[in-house]
Amino acid sequence: MTEADYSRLFADLAAIAPRVNNETDGASLVVNRVERYLQDHSIGVPAEVRTSFVRRSPNVSDLTLLAFERHAGRFRIVVKTVRQTSFAEPSEIHTQPQRGEASEVASVIPWNDAPRETKLAVYPALPTLLVEIYTRAEKLASSAAEASSKIDALLTSLATAPQVQPSSDPNFKFAIGQAVSTVRKMSYGLLDLCCAGRIVERDLRGVGGVVAHYRLGVQREHWHPEDEVFRGDGATGEANRVNNSRGRRARATSNAPAELASVLEEILDGTSLRTPAFNAAVETARELKRAGADGAKSKDLGVKAMRAVELVDKVLAEDEAKKSEAERMGVATVFETVGLATPSASELSDFRRRLAGAASDFKMLVLEEPRA
Repeated sequence: MTEADYSRLFADLAAIAPRVNNETDGASLVVNRVERYLQDHSIGVPAEVRTSFVRRSPNVSDLTLLAFERHAGRFRIVVKTVRQTSFAEPSEIHTQPQRGEASEVASVIPWNDAPRETKLAVYPALPTLLVEIYTRAEKLASSAAEASSKIDALLTSLATAPQVQPSSDPNFKFAIGQAVSTVRKMSYGLLDLCCAGRIVERDLRGVGGVVAHYRLGVQREHWHPEDEVFRGDGATGEANRVNNSRGRRARATSNAPAELASVLEEILDGTSLRTPAFNAAVETARELKRAGADGAKSKDLGVKAMRAVELVDKVLAEDEAKKSEAERMGVATVFETVGLATPSASELSDFRRRLAGAASDFKMLVLEEPRA
């Protein structure tokens, strides 16, 4: 270049310098105004928009973003640089190396502190960033409003629902106000669904007044003994289980001894109790499996099996009562304090129901003649 060329270039730079300065000052005023507005209105919704992408090498690229996010304790308009590195790594599954990508934030600088070139390069993205902030804020507000509406509805429902009245009375398994469902016992051990609702009254009835009975708020003077009452809609599952099981056993009586043995073994495996009664029940279960249907009809083995059922049920009942009291008081049982997992009160109750059903089938289908 000649001296004349340099002179013209310097003249052009001198002419453009005021314009660059003016544009930078104007951009600073706008950015500062926008930032103060967002801060004054507490719009703490982070957002970012992409402004440029530069590939530094075949595997490394720099992504520049104009962002609104928390920086040094408060939300600022910042310029963020994210370095993206692509790589190939061996795979034990594929014969060809698998492509991957890693990203890390290389720098975050408040717009006011960025170099002039960077300020002016990202400034045109400010309107897009504002639109992104608004879109995200509106979406968050709508989601929060929807959640608040659902929560209000739930709280209203809870406030108007009958309150369950917990009781420490050991005579009753279910509480006043508790939602339950019930069954009725039919011939041949089958169950029929009866009703569902909340308990409005409970009483001790039967011979000697020792059996807990419950009345639901669906039918006046309609009482159910405790063994016909189930939490929630549990009566449906229990009726299906019992009826299907009874139907299969009525058609195949040879399964009764084996099923009783399986229930006994499952109970023994599912509990931490190892009393003499439980150990004897294990041997009885093995004898039942070895004897088969014909051998199980032996009076001695039949009586022995029923005695094992009675002893196991007694231990389960005692453990269920202790576990119910421990759960109500919020304390650990002896077994739990030494790190042994034990069944809950409801699981023990389920064990007892299944044992009673299997024992009833065994007695009816093996020790007695099946009814027509």
